[in-house]
Amino acid sequence: MTEITAQNARSAPRYILDPVAFALAMVGGPVLIGLLGAPLLLIPSFAVIIGGIPYLVIGTPVLALYLRHNPPQPGKIALLAFLADAAVLLLVSIVASNSGDPSDTELATLALACGLVFAPLWGATTAVLYRRLRHPIYTHPCPL
Repeated sequence: MTEITAQNARSAPRYILDPVAFALAMVGGPVLIGLLGAPLLLIPSFAVIIGGIPYLVIGTPVLALYLRHNPPQPGKIALLAFLADAAVLLLVSIVASNSGDPSDTELATLALACGLVFAPLWGATTAVLYRRLRHPIYTHPCPL
């Protein structure tokens, strides 16, 4: 019995995700930046549509895994979003350079390169939204 307790004490804390707050934050982060950025920063609103799908496909599992072991901190999540986008951009560039016709992946490469700016903004906004929307029961690590 003491071995199990000692093993749990050494493991990293685990948080349970609030599924409603997580879903609302994942969608709300890009939408909020798109709505605020369009008039203020002259960011085209279609950037949410172009980058939203890759953000959700790549960002959802990455952020869910991160939030299982860490509290939502906007700066760290912005860095995580930047690194995830950079990794996918590198992968797409490698695949494009090895294919016979790189023009097929130029749009994806351009969208991912623009994502190097948008992903940290969306990630930080998602972190703030998740932190504000989650139920208080999800704010403490699980004692498992």
